[in-house]
Amino acid sequence: MTVVMNMSTGELTGYTCSPELAVLCAHAQGFGDYNTWAYEETYPGEVQTSRSGDTVWAGHYCALTRQGREKYPIAHRRELREVLDIREVVER
Repeated sequence: MTVVMNMSTGELTGYTCSPELAVLCAHAQGFGDYNTWAYEETYPGEVQTSRSGDTVWAGHYCALTRQGREKYPIAHRRELREVLDIREVVER
């Protein structure tokens, strides 16, 4: 699961896709656009990657990449707990 944060509000949302697609989805849905099949064509070049490669973002939305989740596992587990509203995230 990819956890996306709205940097304007602090709201966290979970997506079951890659971090790049998740931030693009959140960005488009922030405009009320739910045509998920057309996001990559409608919003080309919107997704940016940090120099470190740990995060990606589009507009006000950001997420940790796989590399970022491995580098900051505690932050990722905390985000998952909040999004999923569970007490413990078990890594498999």
